[in-house]
Amino acid sequence: MQLNELQQHIQKLATLEEAPEPIVNCYLNVDAKYCKALTDQVRALTTKMSPEARVSFWEALGRIEVFLGTKIRAGSKGAAIFARGGNRPFFLPLQFGAPLPNRITISHAPQIYPLVELRDNYYRYVVLVTSEESASILELNVGTITEAIRLVRPDLRQRVGREWTKEHYQSHSYARNQQFINSQIRSLDQVIAPGEYKHLILAGDGRAVAQLNRALPKRLSSMVISTIRASDKDKTSDIVSASLDAFEEHEEIESLSVVSKLGFEIGTNGAAVKGTQACIEALRDGRAHILIMSQDYDPGMGSCCRSCHELLTENPVSCPRCIRPVLHPVDIKEEMVRMAEQTHSAIEIVKTSDAMNAFAGVGCLLRYRTPEKGRRCAA
Repeated sequence: MQLNELQQHIQKLATLEEAPEPIVNCYLNVDAKYCKALTDQVRALTTKMSPEARVSFWEALGRIEVFLGTKIRAGSKGAAIFARGGNRPFFLPLQFGAPLPNRITISHAPQIYPLVELRDNYYRYVVLVTSEESASILELNVGTITEAIRLVRPDLRQRVGREWTKEHYQSHSYARNQQFINSQIRSLDQVIAPGEYKHLILAGDGRAVAQLNRALPKRLSSMVISTIRASDKDKTSDIVSASLDAFEEHEEIESLSVVSKLGFEIGTNGAAVKGTQACIEALRDGRAHILIMSQDYDPGMGSCCRSCHELLTENPVSCPRCIRPVLHPVDIKEEMVRMAEQTHSAIEIVKTSDAMNAFAGVGCLLRYRTPEKGRRCAA
C-alpha cells in the first residue's frame, strides 16, 4: 500500500459517521499465529456484551473471518480490518508489508492510532545502491520494497596498445564512469520528480558512493540523509534493514527538533500548549497545528457526549457542556488522534519518551496564539 492510500484510509476512518452498532477493530500480524490470540480476545469481549450487542458483533466478525480465510495476499505481513454490522454496515480491510500487533477491540468509532503510528514509522524514501559496475534504485513505501530501476555500467573496451595509448584508455574509462554516474542521476530524477519521495539514502561501495554524492545536483543532494557502506555480496534485505536504522535515526532527530520547538514556545508563552486537557481544547477549537505525543503516552479512558461530542477526561453523570446524560466511554488517546485527523492537524509521535516528560507526554504547536496567551505576554 502506498503512503497516500494509507492517508486516505485514515481520513475515511476518522470521519466515519457513528452508528448505534460498534465498530470491530481487528489488527493482525499475518506472519504470526494469530488465531488463538484472536479467539481468546473475542471470548473476553463477548462475555461483557449484552445479547443485543452480540448480534451485530458476530455479523461484523463473520465478514472479518471470511476475509482472513480468502483474501490475504501473498507477501502481506500485517492487516487492519474494520467492520460494523447492523442497519449501517461498514467494512474496510487493509493489508501492509509491515506487521501489526494482534488485537481485536470494539469501539464507537474506528481506532486509528496503530495506523497513524504505522504511517509515522514506515516511511517513504528511496535507496540508491551503487558500485563501480552496477546500481539499483529501491523504493520503500510503508514497509513495501520495490526495485524501481537497475543499471549496469557501460562496457569498457580493452584497446590498450597500438590503437590506444594508456592515457587515451584512462580518459575513456573516466568518460564511461561519468556516463554511468549521469545515468544514475537521471534515473533518480525519474523516481523522485513526481514529488512522492523527499528523502534519499546512498548505499554501496565507498568510492562509488562518494563519487555519486559529489556529482548530485543540489535538488537531490539536499535530500540525502545518510550514506551506508555495502558490497555486491550484501543481500537487499540487509541493505534495507541498515537503511531503516539510518532513517529512524534521522526521523528521531527531526522529532526531537519538534519537541525542542514545543519547549521553546511553551517557555516563551508562545503558540503551544501541553497536557491532555489543553491539547483536547486546542484540537476541539481547530487551533492545533501539530499534535505531539510520546509513543508511550497513555491518558487512559474518558467519556464522550453523544449529543455535542464533548471529550471528557473524566466520567461525570452528565455532559458539563450540554447537560445531557448521553455519555459513552472512549479511549482518550484514540479520540485525540481522531480529532487531529478531522481538523487536518499533523501528528508527531516521539519514541524518546524522556523528551516529553516535561509536557506530561503530549503537547500541541498551535496555528495561532490564544487571546488569553497574548494578554499574559503583554502583562
